[in-house]
Amino acid sequence: MAMKGTSDEASLPDIIQLVAQGKRTGVLSVTNRKDFGDIYFRDGNIIYSNIVNSKFKICDILVKAKEISKEDADRVIEMQKANNYEKRIGEILIEEGLISEETLRKYIKKQLEESLFTIFNWNNIYFNFEPNIEPPSDLEIVSMRPEDVLLKIATRIDEWDLLKDKIPGEDTILTPRKNFDISVLEGREREIFKLANGERSLKEIYQIAPYTKFEVSKIIYILLNKKALLELGKKNARNNETMLKVEEHKNLGIAFLKTDMYEEAIREFKTIIAQDKQNAEVYFYIGLAYHKKGQLKEAGNYYQKSLNINPKNTALINNFAVLLETLGQYNRIEELYKKALSFDVNNKLLIANLGVFYFKTGKYEDASELLSEAAAEDQKLIFPLAYLAEYSLMENKIDSAISFLEEILERNKKIPDVYYFIGKLYLRKGDTPKAEENFLNTIEIDSNYTNAHIELANIYYKRGKFTEAKEHLSMIIQLNGEEFDSLFKLGNIYFKERDFENALKNWEKALIFDPNNTTLRKNIRLLKEQLKAK
Repeated sequence: MAMKGTSDEASLPDIIQLVAQGKRTGVLSVTNRKDFGDIYFRDGNIIYSNIVNSKFKICDILVKAKEISKEDADRVIEMQKANNYEKRIGEILIEEGLISEETLRKYIKKQLEESLFTIFNWNNIYFNFEPNIEPPSDLEIVSMRPEDVLLKIATRIDEWDLLKDKIPGEDTILTPRKNFDISVLEGREREIFKLANGERSLKEIYQIAPYTKFEVSKIIYILLNKKALLELGKKNARNNETMLKVEEHKNLGIAFLKTDMYEEAIREFKTIIAQDKQNAEVYFYIGLAYHKKGQLKEAGNYYQKSLNINPKNTALINNFAVLLETLGQYNRIEELYKKALSFDVNNKLLIANLGVFYFKTGKYEDASELLSEAAAEDQKLIFPLAYLAEYSLMENKIDSAISFLEEILERNKKIPDVYYFIGKLYLRKGDTPKAEENFLNTIEIDSNYTNAHIELANIYYKRGKFTEAKEHLSMIIQLNGEEFDSLFKLGNIYFKERDFENALKNWEKALIFDPNNTTLRKNIRLLKEQLKAK
């Protein structure tokens, strides 16, 4: 189940502890509407964290710490790209003999802690937890207990609160005091002292220093107190500090878009358009944001603007076709898909979407051909198989439908709906054991899947497996509230088990939902007479 809200409703530490206590796996996205970060969990432990547009990348950290050179970092990144991201950066660094596994783990933890420390210092946050989402496979991960991380960060935040008002602003230029005796400084103090050359701002020192911002701030505070450094004035930035570069606006916009924060996404993208009115990609993203918001007219306008600039954008054409279908404007859809395919003939997503369009407009044979082609040649595509299963059912080919649905599970074993529908089809075939197996798989993935509990309760009730039937009937009531069928069956089970008090209790509750049920009224009357006779 997803969780979302603001810091007014729950603090970030509270949310993290809630995820940890539930041993959840997923991603907690956090934003203060200017910056955006992700915190990934696996079985309740924190395994990765990242901030959009940050420098908390493992290679950046290793270069900054002088563990590897910039040239080696660039070479390793290129090797990862050439390997199609099948290996993690850290794995390549170790294979190349550039660092040890111990060093890698040390800096991955540092990366995680720095990212979290930054996120914890944001105010007025919005959070959104999405379950069962893992970080990209090419990223470095480590497992840390949330309580350990929270304690460490809380201590640092307390120190930072005392420190942050005692150091100058990041735009302040720092210069060494003339004739200062550097011999009185310790190792790290000397390093930072040398970086303050009378031209660099504090922000620039943070960026190039081989230590964290927090560590550098403590050293700057010491150097200022020792009168080793002096404030020279403010650095005039060419752009306002609040104005991000175009790429940073785009990254933030995409991050907001992924977490359904459409207004914020549109704001970031429109900032780019103000500077670059020929950016087809950004017009596309604005159209996509409006599309997801349900403002279809605006979406169409921005899609069209993007298409005018880049008529060969197949992703745009695909989205435009979906939008036109939503608007019921079918006359242009086939033309759009075929146009996109003329630019990208092997795009299986486009082929599949054209197949879906044919399916929805009754051209079933053409649809089947295209959907089969897309599903066979792109193992990541699942939805074509669902349509092929539906087409099989239309032709009363149950075995074929089951086969297509089971092929979906070969590609993704974690879709409860698919197990449920396969179970229903096996019931139609009269194969109750197979149906039971699939319903059990359904609730193994999603224990709150009510319909699967209903089917299992019916199966066990008919078999006389009353212990199992009671378990599922109780779960149905817990999920959906009390209703006639579950209460009536529970009453019957208790009666057969000679637990007459619970039988009467459940039957009387059932009667509330169907007061004219003569069979039930008779059962209650006879049971009461039986109990009275005792």
